[in-house]
Amino acid sequence: MFSALRVVWRGIGQFEHYGWLLVLANIVTVALSLPIVTAPVAFAALSHLSHTAQSTQTAVMNDYWEAFRQSFVRSSIIGASNVIALIMLITNFQVYALQSSVWFVALRIAWMLIFTAWLIVQLYLWPLMDEMVNPTLRGGLRNALVMFVFNPFFSLTLLVIITLLIIVSTLFAAPWLLLTFSLLVSITNAAVLDRLHHARERGQLRSA
Repeated sequence: MFSALRVVWRGIGQFEHYGWLLVLANIVTVALSLPIVTAPVAFAALSHLSHTAQSTQTAVMNDYWEAFRQSFVRSSIIGASNVIALIMLITNFQVYALQSSVWFVALRIAWMLIFTAWLIVQLYLWPLMDEMVNPTLRGGLRNALVMFVFNPFFSLTLLVIITLLIIVSTLFAAPWLLLTFSLLVSITNAAVLDRLHHARERGQLRSA
């Protein structure tokens, strides 16, 4: 838990350090997300900008646009895959919700656990893709799942904090335009870089 709080604080610190750049990138990401189909690409570009800032200690807006161009196809595929997976999870849960037997209660619990794991994998996926030498969806999902398996309490704490961030941003609306997306990727990149450091020391995570 304290490790998760530490990386959240580190992510907030990175956001403050690159404030004007990340606020601008957040506004651009919101604008590019309005057509919906480009939302995954815009988010991937924002995550790459944050990753560049944290891993090289320098970042410019050109890093965002370069990532947007280079990852357009890959990010679009990942976005479409996530939509399909989410629809399947919600559909299955709704089907099981109509049943009241012990068996279906167990299935609902199982699908809720799967849904939680899916959410956590999404938090790790984009920063991990930037860490991979040859990024692929399969490799990214594998590494994200491995990171979750070896850091369950850390991951759940991180998910709770980000959920609270999303709730607060939704209540006030304006943060979504100015900082929410940038703050989110700052936190997730800080978390992934922190966990990668420990995972590589223990040989738990392979490069791809």
